[in-house]
Amino acid sequence: MTRTVFAIPISRSAYILSYLLLWHLIIALSIVSLTLATVWKLLALSFITVSLCFYYQRYFARNSPSRVNEVHCTANGDWHLHFASKRVVSGLILNRCVVTRLLVILYFDSPYVWQKHSVLIVRDSVDDALFKQLRVYCRDPNVFRQ
Repeated sequence: MTRTVFAIPISRSAYILSYLLLWHLIIALSIVSLTLATVWKLLALSFITVSLCFYYQRYFARNSPSRVNEVHCTANGDWHLHFASKRVVSGLILNRCVVTRLLVILYFDSPYVWQKHSVLIVRDSVDDALFKQLRVYCRDPNVFRQ
């Protein structure tokens, strides 16, 4: 059993929910203001509603099987993703990441060529100390395997 360097439990983010609602509302209002036939407006609004439901389920819903609940990093550099459905994806390699003040996006390579994973970690969805530790860890160039 390899030793876990750190584990980050991820909860739901109010930032993501606000972002989803704001942009879907802006797009819906833009479509309503267009001079299109009512049928086309309703069709476009239905697509926007489906999009909102999809992204809500993906990033915010508590029971979503595709939502990542926890990220683990082992001492040998392997990463493990724990999903809400109790599924665990192991043996991932951190390929690259985007680090900002408010979020960290982790991009992983899998042993399988066709499987790529990415995790969006927003500041309000994790503990402040763990978020700071993750940002420092991701800025180290030795983290990424060549």
